Amino acid sequence: MLPLPLEAIDESDLVRDRLGLDKEELVLLIASLRDHGQRMPVGVPEMHEAEGRFVLISGWRRLQALRRLRDETGDPRFA
Repeated sequence: MLPLPLEAIDESDLVRDRLGLDKEELVLLIASLRDHGQRMPVGVPEMHEAEGRFVLISGWRRLQALRRLRDETGDPRFA
């Protein structure tokens, strides 16, 4: 698992498959990430067009939860 900054992850190709984000599920996921950290990485093969950018292929909900945790807490482990 390679640590990546959230800003390097482009989810635009994956988000179209998501109709919405269940609020209760997100609250549970955020609590799990806060308490236990990220156990399963998001899937991001490197993009060839833009060096240093990665396209998200799995883990959209985890990425949203991590962004919210980073914004709410300012904790660098969620960045």
